[in-house]
Amino acid sequence: MPTAPFWMTTYGDIMTLLVTFFVLLISMSEIRMKKFRDAISNFQRQPGMFSGSKSVVPADYSSGSSQSRARKRAEQYEQFLKRLEERGLGEKIQADLKKEGIHVVIADSLMFRTGRARLLKPSRTVLRELANLLSRDVGSVVVSGHTDDRPIGTRKFPSNWELSTARAASAVRFLQERAPEYDSSRFQAVGHASTDPRASNQTDEGRAKNRRVEIMFNWRSWNSNKTTSTRPTPESTATGP
Repeated sequence: MPTAPFWMTTYGDIMTLLVTFFVLLISMSEIRMKKFRDAISNFQRQPGMFSGSKSVVPADYSSGSSQSRARKRAEQYEQFLKRLEERGLGEKIQADLKKEGIHVVIADSLMFRTGRARLLKPSRTVLRELANLLSRDVGSVVVSGHTDDRPIGTRKFPSNWELSTARAASAVRFLQERAPEYDSSRFQAVGHASTDPRASNQTDEGRAKNRRVEIMFNWRSWNSNKTTSTRPTPESTATGP
């Protein structure tokens, strides 16, 4: 009766020992499935990590349609920044692309004269560019007016509450006129007066940073049950205590 070669006997013994060794390792280890699944999902969300490339699409946009929408939003944002730079307005405007939408901060020196709420000509150029961002992707627009802490006390604006609200409403009205097809109920004008400073009001530089208009182009609309969505006017009531 033929027998196996001697090397096969040795090979079989080694394989048996290896299998026994791995069985013992597995029996003494604890597999944490949650961590394992999290690790796998991280690899799935970052297909380009091994090629050295960086994905600009957030992890939330893993599906094809969401990925395409996120790419379109990023392109809108880049085009907006490019047009601002071409017009030499980059220093007076800060724009950030966030998960919630596009956040724009405009210095009030570009928008209004001191103690006034009428838009200056340079601000109209900026707002025309911003109106181009109004599309189906934008669910709501919140325009916020901010002042420094110096009191105003004029006949038209008894306090900074009225001034900041009127400035926000002026910007909203202009955006509405430039994009009449965009539903006016999606706009909101809010006056913060001096309650939300970005810098100290102890210096001229700090006060200049605090006098601003902020515009948030939200991808999602607000909850109509919690927020009144009516067309803002300069007489709108400011938010505050």
